[in-house]
Amino acid sequence: MSIITGILGWVKGCDLVDDPEYIDVNLLPPEMMALGIYKQPSGTVEPLVDGTKIITDVYYLLFKRPAQLEAERISSDEYLEQIEKWVEAQECEENYPEIGYRVFGVGITNTAYMMERTDEDAVYQLAISITYMKGD
Repeated sequence: MSIITGILGWVKGCDLVDDPEYIDVNLLPPEMMALGIYKQPSGTVEPLVDGTKIITDVYYLLFKRPAQLEAERISSDEYLEQIEKWVEAQECEENYPEIGYRVFGVGITNTAYMMERTDEDAVYQLAISITYMKGD
């Protein structure tokens, strides 16, 4: 199993995700209420004396949500707050993505914010981190 496949399955398992069919990797689908997962091009690698590495990767979750009316923008902020709480709960419960390596934690790197807006919709970004051990 690849890391991105594990993270994709983990996010699809969130009961707050509107429609798991509209989650894509490295692409934000054009449909309203879509979700895209993108890997940030930097991370940290901590080599250990036994040859293993502790790696922390960051992934952006991009959410396309309605934003024409103030009520829609408020609803989107409340929705994203619930997503953040879900990620935090997964950390507390140690419910980590299955990525083929031992995962030590998931967390929020940057809280959700609106990064782009049109007359009809907005794109919000939430950054999550995953820390895992990789052997040589």
